[in-house]
Amino acid sequence: MKQSAGFVLMLTLWLLAGMTIALGFVAASATRILESVHAFSEESQWEVDLWSTRATILYVGATNSLSYAGLRTSSRGGLTKLEDEFNPFSADLFAASGDEIRLDGRKYRGMGSVVFSMQDSGSLIALNGGVASDTLENLLVSMDISESAIPSLIAALNDYKDRDEIPSLDGAEKNQYLKAGMLPPTNRLLVSPTQILNVRGWGSALEDRYADFLTEVSVLAGNRLNFNTLTPGRLMLLDGLTQNARKTILDYRIDGHFRSVADVNEVTDLIIPSDEFSRVMTPMSSFRIVFSGQKQSRLSWLGVKFTPMSGFAPWQIDYNVRIKPGENTTHQQDIVNLDASKHPKKAIFR
Repeated sequence: MKQSAGFVLMLTLWLLAGMTIALGFVAASATRILESVHAFSEESQWEVDLWSTRATILYVGATNSLSYAGLRTSSRGGLTKLEDEFNPFSADLFAASGDEIRLDGRKYRGMGSVVFSMQDSGSLIALNGGVASDTLENLLVSMDISESAIPSLIAALNDYKDRDEIPSLDGAEKNQYLKAGMLPPTNRLLVSPTQILNVRGWGSALEDRYADFLTEVSVLAGNRLNFNTLTPGRLMLLDGLTQNARKTILDYRIDGHFRSVADVNEVTDLIIPSDEFSRVMTPMSSFRIVFSGQKQSRLSWLGVKFTPMSGFAPWQIDYNVRIKPGENTTHQQDIVNLDASKHPKKAIFR
């Protein structure tokens, strides 16, 4: 009788242990499912917020004009007369109205948890341009790329873009790419800055500096010296600017803007030569827009050119890529709230 009772007790304990394990497994599975659902819901919400923010920016860019300070967020901007909007000789054409989204890469809060920044591509180094290869070389030097490797990198980039299949000195064409197990050159201009990784030698040369490199370059028209939108990295490459002058420029344009090189000279107390072809203080209509989450876990880059007078579309998307965030970033800035409580004129996201 005692043996039977002991057997029943042991069986009961084993059953309870089994049930405990099973319940633990079910609980763990339920937790994983809930976490997956939460992550999916969060990702889906971010995508909705991303597209809402993107649509709003495209609308604002297609319906509003540019000023020295950036992209106006009200249709009338700072213009005093209707005819000024269509008169290229009007003194008020690029006057700042105080409601601009700055085009120097500073961060703004969009819909939901989306954060975005806009950068005038005209102030970036043009990867597709041949006139500023020396500037590209200087950028690579500033990133501690071996100077002996730079000529071959530039040559490989030029061969990747040109329309022939004849390798230049230190360059590379189809045969060299196939031997290295890489896709052959497109023999066309780059369509996005991330395509630089497809050019022989660039991926291994950049390594952990890739994210910083992307912030300084563009596949759109660039190489202009607009002191309102030059990146801190590009300012570092300019001759004749002291460290104090660079800081003065960055500090001044937080709330201010430059209308001419004379303004820059006055603020920095320097004498910077004026060049009407490269030193232009008005932004171009081509921008790089970067969308991210507040925790920097997601990055989406959009290259866009606004063409409001076009008969086809008020904007042209040049590229739209997703980039894995890097650990190294440059010039971190505070996020600006575009809400009605802090900036009544900037309430484009409600």
